[in-house]
Amino acid sequence: MPNPHITAYRNGVIFYGQEPTTVISQPAVQVYSAAKDSPRTSQIQPRLELRNTGNVALAVANLRLRYYFTSDNNQPASVYVDYASIGASNVAARVVKLPSPVNGADSYVELSFPGSTMMVNALSSLGVIDFRLVRSDNGLFDQTNDYSYAPSYGNVGLNDHVTAYVNNQLVFGTPPSGASARVGASEPAAELVVRVLGNPVVGSSAQVEIRGAEGQAVSLRLVDLQGRSVHEQRIEQAGETELVSVPLGQSRGLLLLNVSTPSQQQRLKLVRP
Repeated sequence: MPNPHITAYRNGVIFYGQEPTTVISQPAVQVYSAAKDSPRTSQIQPRLELRNTGNVALAVANLRLRYYFTSDNNQPASVYVDYASIGASNVAARVVKLPSPVNGADSYVELSFPGSTMMVNALSSLGVIDFRLVRSDNGLFDQTNDYSYAPSYGNVGLNDHVTAYVNNQLVFGTPPSGASARVGASEPAAELVVRVLGNPVVGSSAQVEIRGAEGQAVSLRLVDLQGRSVHEQRIEQAGETELVSVPLGQSRGLLLLNVSTPSQQQRLKLVRP
């Protein structure tokens, strides 16, 4: 029986059969999510999973995810990655405040994977990522008005209110109305980076280096584990690199340092023996 899927050539020219058509490489992903907490909670704890539904492997370093939420009462929130199938240390997380609140969001968590050399193959999964949001005043979140919140307890379900980007191009999900879909449209020029120079801290003060806040106001607040204020300080206009001496007072043990700009926040743990 003739088989046109087998080709024959004479002098390099096809004279029988049909060659397969070229398949265009097309990146495509989907994001699944699950809620691990109740709608009203002191900690937002989503689980996200990115699946590569396209026909080409994707470099993990080129991926970004955004989860939109409302901070409630305009309280800054800190984000922590508790678990990731690829290793929590391979996931960078930050909270970005929108220039203006929109329906269902005034901020978003962005997850990225800078420096990763991993690939997620076609028709496979990046695995799950569990992260946690905590308000600076330890108050409650009301997730019922959060754009990306999906009360699907247990197994993850498809959630197109979480957006995914490949090479800074939106490939999955829809941002809330009024929020830009572009990477970089509402972000600060640089990522806030805070380091403690010497931890555990020896002496009466900690030396803290701050980058990525040039031209912005920076607030520092040091508290103990009971939430009692140890030291507060404000820099009205930060330079490219700020080296700040933070007094520790009489406090010892584990301390928490919050460093924030109008759009970003970092929380670090300090140990004073």
